Amino acid sequence: MGKAIEQTIGKYLVALPPIEVKGRKTKIWEIRGTGNKATLGQIYWHSHWRCYAFFPERFTIFNAECMLDLSKFLQDETEKQKAGWKSKRSQ
Repeated sequence: MGKAIEQTIGKYLVALPPIEVKGRKTKIWEIRGTGNKATLGQIYWHSHWRCYAFFPERFTIFNAECMLDLSKFLQDETEKQKAGWKSKRSQ
């Protein structure tokens, strides 16, 4: 099996390969900066909202471009997750 690679999110952000936790149906990503590789937060499923959400580390700052890039990533991954569930139900 090949090694998972990090995923670029826009110009300044990187998602490390998702962490899959036994017993958990959804993924967790650690988000880092592309420059200094500092951990900026995590993305994981927010069950009350039924979507992936970004949980930033304390004292992190994001500009509008980064927020748009994160928003797109969240939307895309939420759609993939929901589509996967729908396909499993229809089998």
